[in-house]
Amino acid sequence: MKLKIEKYNNKLSAVGNWSIHPKPQKKFKFCMVVPCYSESHIISNLLDSILLQNINLLNEMAVIIVVNNSVDADEKIVNDNYKTINIITDYGSRMNIYYIDAFSGQYALSKKKSGVGFSRKLGVDKFISYLFEDSLICFTDADVVLDPSYLTEINNFYAKTNCSAFLVGFKHQKSSDQLINKYIVEYEKYLKDTAKSIKDAGSIYGYVSIGSCMGCTLEAYIAVGGMPAIKATEDFYFLQALSKYRKIMHIKKEIVFPSSRNELRVHLGTGFRVNQLLSGLDIKDLYYSKKSYDYLKSVLSILHMSWYDSIEETSKKLRAISNKILNFFENENYDEYLIKIKTNVTTQEQYIHQLNRWFDGLKTIQFLNYFSNKN
Repeated sequence: MKLKIEKYNNKLSAVGNWSIHPKPQKKFKFCMVVPCYSESHIISNLLDSILLQNINLLNEMAVIIVVNNSVDADEKIVNDNYKTINIITDYGSRMNIYYIDAFSGQYALSKKKSGVGFSRKLGVDKFISYLFEDSLICFTDADVVLDPSYLTEINNFYAKTNCSAFLVGFKHQKSSDQLINKYIVEYEKYLKDTAKSIKDAGSIYGYVSIGSCMGCTLEAYIAVGGMPAIKATEDFYFLQALSKYRKIMHIKKEIVFPSSRNELRVHLGTGFRVNQLLSGLDIKDLYYSKKSYDYLKSVLSILHMSWYDSIEETSKKLRAISNKILNFFENENYDEYLIKIKTNVTTQEQYIHQLNRWFDGLKTIQFLNYFSNKN
């Protein structure tokens, strides 16, 4: 593991000239990485909820706040981030809290790097040397409130399962605006219904990709190459990579409470969808069709059993469901891929694992879109 950490550190892209303040004096069993962009009005809610965690576990956790904005950020954003630094400093005597200045002067992020993905990556990559090989990395957001049992639940779950990656249950905070609250509830239900339907179809990608609920071991983080340094959907691609590495496990208890605000920070996510709903979008239009899930279930079953079948037999089974399904997979050159992995694995279990790496979360969504006529 030490060699893997050294190899990862040698090719880090997120180190740069940024520093951790204050400099940590020990290693930690847990770390929590929080990107923070103009959040001085709300960051204390998260920090107060962290203070309510089990004191013994809290003493073993480092909180890393990555205060960030781009080089062309409005002066109001920069000034707000200075306020955030002062708030973080005030909590220094009550928890192991650190910050990275990725907003002021020469430390502001370039237009290319600015965004939540790079900020999450920066927080972890700068803190790796202060983690043990079996430390757990937790990700959340500055507008979140944590249940007092958050750390206890994660600690106990990891002790029981020895998982590589996990997602925790969530429920959005209530909004004072009744209409926004209505749409938040609808959108949250859509997210959870969709995840369940994908899982019930037999896919390993049946989960809600939400950045404020993710966690993994340091080993898993390094194995998948770290957090994608992208402006949005970093949680989707990071969780997809973790799923390809090893199974993502779930803590069902709702212990993370994201904000219900409808700010439009990226052209995806809860705020974006709530604004769409406020503008007249019908939540029903977001759902995939029942037929698409039925097709997904049938296709996954056929593909998993294709270990025993020839390409011709597999194609015949796919065509028996629908010519359109066979066309979908032929366009993906699935036959070449099946032949390739069959020559490189020795068991059906290994074969299915490689199939899941190919027919991944993105391809699953493309499949559901295609057979729900959303393309």
